[in-house]
Amino acid sequence: MKQAKERALPGSLGLGVLIVLLVTGCFSGANKRGLGASADTTLEYGASMALLREEIQTLDSLYEAGSMVSMENGIQRLLQREQEGAGGLGADEHVWLYESIGEFHYRLGNLTEAQHYNAVAISRLDSVKDSDLKIKVWNNRALIESDLGNYETALEYLFESMYSYGSDTVNHAFIDLYNNIGTVYGASGEYELAIHYFDKHFKLANTLGLEEEFGYYHGNVGHVYYIMGQIERSVSHLKESKATFAKHGQFKEELHINTLLASNYIALGSLDDAGRLLQGNLETAESRQLWEIYMETAISLFEFYIAKGDEPAAFAAMRRGLAKVHVTNTTRLQLKMYDRMVDYYRDVGDFANAFACLRRRINVQDSLLEVSQTELMREFSVKYEADRKSDQIARLNTMNAAERRAKAAYFIGLMCVIGVLLVIFFLLRRISMQKRTLEEANRTKDRLFSIIAHDLRSPMIALRGMGDLLNHYIDKENEQKLSELGEKTQKTLTHINHLLDNLLNWAVANSDWIGYRPVEQEVRSLVEEALSVHRAGADAKSLRLETKLSPAHVFVDLNMAASVLRNVVSNAVKYSPDGGKVTVVGSCVDDFYVVRIGDEGPGIPEEIIQRLQQHGRTSVAGGGNEGVGLGLQLAMQFAAANRGKVVVGNGKKGALVEIWLPLKQLTALTR
Repeated sequence: MKQAKERALPGSLGLGVLIVLLVTGCFSGANKRGLGASADTTLEYGASMALLREEIQTLDSLYEAGSMVSMENGIQRLLQREQEGAGGLGADEHVWLYESIGEFHYRLGNLTEAQHYNAVAISRLDSVKDSDLKIKVWNNRALIESDLGNYETALEYLFESMYSYGSDTVNHAFIDLYNNIGTVYGASGEYELAIHYFDKHFKLANTLGLEEEFGYYHGNVGHVYYIMGQIERSVSHLKESKATFAKHGQFKEELHINTLLASNYIALGSLDDAGRLLQGNLETAESRQLWEIYMETAISLFEFYIAKGDEPAAFAAMRRGLAKVHVTNTTRLQLKMYDRMVDYYRDVGDFANAFACLRRRINVQDSLLEVSQTELMREFSVKYEADRKSDQIARLNTMNAAERRAKAAYFIGLMCVIGVLLVIFFLLRRISMQKRTLEEANRTKDRLFSIIAHDLRSPMIALRGMGDLLNHYIDKENEQKLSELGEKTQKTLTHINHLLDNLLNWAVANSDWIGYRPVEQEVRSLVEEALSVHRAGADAKSLRLETKLSPAHVFVDLNMAASVLRNVVSNAVKYSPDGGKVTVVGSCVDDFYVVRIGDEGPGIPEEIIQRLQQHGRTSVAGGGNEGVGLGLQLAMQFAAANRGKVVVGNGKKGALVEIWLPLKQLTALTR
């Protein structure tokens, strides 16, 4: 067990063992408080006690020298002395003696034996008058239970010790109690409660003026924050702890804090800082023969070199640590080293080395047991394995035959399932194709309705205006105007009929019933046809239609090209102000004939221009999209189908749309 005046700072040897270290490891074998060798006791005993005290002092010396075998023999002599002087020992002496025996077993790592002798001491506490001795025994039992993982039991003993003081809470004993309660809570994962009791420890130490206690407080809190992943807060506390220990000359504690800080620096990626701390630690621990700190530093160096990707150096550090096993009580650290190496090999997938390290770990753990128990266990294990293998061999043949039949049945069942799944897949695929065909048919219908509504709107508006004029001229009995109006009406109806024929042809083509069929066409007649459809609407708004077209022949699908021109002219007439002007200019540019149609309206919003540039080549959906450029979308789609394009923009006064149609010679070359 640990010296009464040493503190509970946990070890820092990598994230995988931090919880264990919180319970099991710290300064030169001193993780927790209250587990003190009783050679310093101030109780006065008789002659028998003098001999016992001499034996305990010898065991302390053997522990400090690292002579573990001699220490185990010394424990046997101590038990013999106890039997020889049993008649002269009182209750306090018995409790003190068994507590000491339990402590030495704790130092050897024999937790079960330590628990046994501590239980003997507790069984006689009712007759003990020394309250400090009682509290010490309870405190030690709590720490043993904590090391065994029995955290609730450990807390019960600690709180029982604390309650025994009653209202007297401002004394040195509570320094150790608060510290150990915080340590147990930390080991059990109750980090907030751990920090709460460490804070109580700090406040009491401040009240009592024990500045040297601040280092332990900051070290413990810093370690808890490290486990919680709050690295920056951990580093802040650990630096404070290191400074306090350096100020008070507590070099062993300072070395241990260095290992904790190094783990934080590794987590932060500050490998240079971690390396300097650990290398200095290793040299100082070796020069002062602090072998437990030396081994803890070796484990931290393993983590450091693994983080750097230097596996040979990492395992070299482990070998240096293991080389010190024979000079100190390092069973716990030796097991920890093998645990870390097993974890590493398992993580990288090297199971052969992982198994080898695991076997060495088991061998070390087995060495803690008595030889007779180990041999008996092995004998039972060999017999059990032999009987088990015989039973297995007897069942294998029967199981093999049954397994073959089961595999055949599974295979047939699997094939059936796969067949059913394939049938379902093809059925679903067929349904999906039929669904897409139906959806496309519905979209085609929507496009057809949208296009008819859009392209017929302007002529129908013109007809409505003619109807009003017809009533007016009838009232005026102006036969000449009626005759002229009748001619315009007939011409408009002829164009409407022609327009419906073109739209129906396009609808058929858009349903993939007929394809792109270009012919040679004189461009001025094509443009004039588009203008003639909208002249009535232009006249109704007193618009001037000015044209300036260079002669040329283009090679286009007449229906599609006419629809492009009609849509653009329709928009120009629609959005031009009354009394305005629509200009149509055409000329050859490289291998294309470019028709530029401009108006004096408000222009095309930038949002619609961007949308047309992004989606102009996509098919046009119905459902009311006319308000966001349907006609221009149709024009762009048809122009692209005719090997040309439509460029939409704004001029000085209004919209300016360019229609690029391929010339005859270009199309002839590319066909």
